[in-house]
Amino acid sequence: MVVRQFGSTRRRTLCSPGMPLELSGAPGGTRTPGLLIRSQALYPAELRARTNLIITAVTAETEIKLRIGDLGQARQLVEAQGFHIAVPEVFEKNVVLDNASADLRGSRRLLRVRSAGHIATVTFKGSPSVGKHKAREERETTIGNFEEMLVILDRLGYRKTFVYEKYRTEFRGDTGGVITLDETPVGNYMEIEGEADWIDATAHRLGFTEADYITSSYGTLYADWCKERGTEPANMTFTGPRSFPK
Repeated sequence: MVVRQFGSTRRRTLCSPGMPLELSGAPGGTRTPGLLIRSQALYPAELRARTNLIITAVTAETEIKLRIGDLGQARQLVEAQGFHIAVPEVFEKNVVLDNASADLRGSRRLLRVRSAGHIATVTFKGSPSVGKHKAREERETTIGNFEEMLVILDRLGYRKTFVYEKYRTEFRGDTGGVITLDETPVGNYMEIEGEADWIDATAHRLGFTEADYITSSYGTLYADWCKERGTEPANMTFTGPRSFPK
């Protein structure tokens, strides 16, 4: 985790198991992030108020998806287990890129540029190790301009290969990882991200079993959805009112 603010700065280094943390910024108190972090969830008020704040996260991402029905009922279930909204609902546009040889897709790596409300990020994900959870390297940093980053990557030979959209709400508890509720054009999903044992314990508390775990990406889920309906895959984007098949 690296936080940089331009101008007069103060630098500190904090260490957590498996994840060195380096922060530099204006004098004052700093909230210490947990081990597994999503950049858009860090310091949400500061991110929206201070455009010169750069946040970089380097993590070993471990997660599962769970198919859900009604989002309102899912939110009540999550909140009943002591989780609170850390990042209110935001519309996300995600652009996946690759070169002409599809080298990233061929090695199951990912390059993505995301716009989520006032925050834009660029993310690299390594090849996943898939068991009952999906685990992979994730490197992500905020960027100043979503569209300009796409132009820069295009000039380097990385073109848009897939666009997917969703409305996401993020929840956190007092300890552990992150729960997100995603409303997508192909249904509603919950993601649980954190340490493997915490994922299992949290899923169990919420009434799910390992048989419910999904490790597929949204790209794969979308392709499967199209195949079931006999339609040609394109982009997983919203085309009408927010009312989708469950």
